Order: sequence, then C-alpha cells, then structure tokens
Amino acid sequence: SGSPFRGRSDVLPTGRNIFTTDPRSVPTRAAFAQGKRLAQELIRHHLQTEGDYPKGLIVDLWGSATMRTAGEEFAMALCLIGCKPIWDIGSERVSGIEVTPIAELDHPRIDVTLRVSGLFRDVFPTLSTLFNQAVRTLSMRDESPDWNPFAGRSDHGATFGPAPGHFGLGMGADAETLTPEARARAGEAWLSASSWAIDGMDATHDPDGIAARVGTADTFVHLQDLPETDILLAADYATHEAGFAAAKAVTGGRAAIYHLDNTDPDKPRA
Repeated sequence: SGSPFRGRSDVLPTGRNIFTTDPRSVPTRAAFAQGKRLAQELIRHHLQTEGDYPKGLIVDLWGSATMRTAGEEFAMALCLIGCKPIWDIGSERVSGIEVTPIAELDHPRIDVTLRVSGLFRDVFPTLSTLFNQAVRTLSMRDESPDWNPFAGRSDHGATFGPAPGHFGLGMGADAETLTPEARARAGEAWLSASSWAIDGMDATHDPDGIAARVGTADTFVHLQDLPETDILLAADYATHEAGFAAAKAVTGGRAAIYHLDNTDPDKPRA
C-alpha cells in the first residue's frame, strides 16, 4: 500500500489504507519529481562511462516497486522520452500526457522500451496505455531524428511483458547453471517471457518485436527502491538483469547494464 520509507505518510496509520493502490493516480507529482532525478543520474552515468546518450534503452519495471514508490520508475521512463503526466485538478488522477518541447529538454529524447512484470501488467494497465500513447504522439511530431528517435516510426509497440495469466521469466535451473548452453536457454526464456506487446488490457504476441528491441538496445536498467534487499542477495535482480544479458547475447551485440540504486531518494546512484 505504498512504502512509508519513501515518504508515503498517506498510507499511515495501517488500517486506514484499505486499498493497495489507485492505478489512476500513478505516477504522483512527488514520484515524477523523483523520476526526473533518476533520469538525470542514469544519463549522467551513461555519458561518463560510454561517452554518449543511450540509443536504445530497456527499462525493467516491477509492479511491487511501482506500488511502493507510486511510480518513480515509470516516471523516469517518461522523463527520458521527454513527456510528463497531466494530473486532474482535485482528484490528482493522471488523465493523459504532455510532450515537453525539445527547447526545454537538456538531453535528446531517449528511445525507451518498457519490459514489465506480470504484476505490473495486471495492476497498471493504464500506464502501458499512457506510455504507448506518448510514443505514438512523439512519432507524429515534426522533430529532428537526432533529438526524437520516435519521429516517423510506425512500430508503436513500446511495452512488452509476459503472456496474459503468466508471471516470471521461466528460467528454472538455467538461471544458476553457468554453462554456455544454459546461458543461451536463459536468453531464449527471457525473450519468450517478454514477447507480448502490452497495451492496457490488450496483449498481442509479438516475439519479433521484442527481439528487435533487444537487438538494437545498447542499455538496460533495473531500479531498486527496497533498502532491505541487496543486489547480491536477491535472486530476482540477478535473474532479470542477467536474463537480459543472456537475451542480448542471443540477439547479438553488447549493451550497458545498470542497477540504479534508489534506496536513498536523496542520493540515487547508478
């Protein structure tokens, strides 16, 4: 029902928060402000290590984290493509997106693809719709491709995840079997568990779409907001991040892989 550690005093005292989350209110204004900081930290680190902006970025989103932070990770993705939510006055529910003009951006729009978990898919269908709407809007803008990689594009599928009713990555023992054969199987499992194009309550099987996105991606990021866990202790972090690495090996090329530590909201660190 939101994490008090993230400043979510609205969920206290326990017993008053009789629902887990209102998907229509995600991301909140506070989450969007933090999303800006996360986007700036990711771009800063990528520029420092790679010498350029990301050309194709896969953002790994979990439903549980989105509930705790009220959408900081999703807000980061919106900031990276140069969009922001529109909040209704009074209800503070998100009713659409607003495109930030290029003149107001301090970085080019980043070509972002969302890889969402099964829980995210089911709890936040409004967010996949919102993100796909943003990508379609950007594709119709008269902007230079150098600053808007979506301009003129017809492939509007920007959110991928597991098949309806399915959860997890399905790697089994391959996640911890350190052989080339197991690595290849793990990569294929990641691609298979990410092969459905998600748009609200609709899902379309599109294995070629996710394979193309992974093939052209040069960057992957997963965000961690929980201070109780550690990247070296929680198997899910390794499975999702190394799973993408294996999928990238299957499709060819290399990609920078980041774990964005958001456990201290004042000091996010890639």
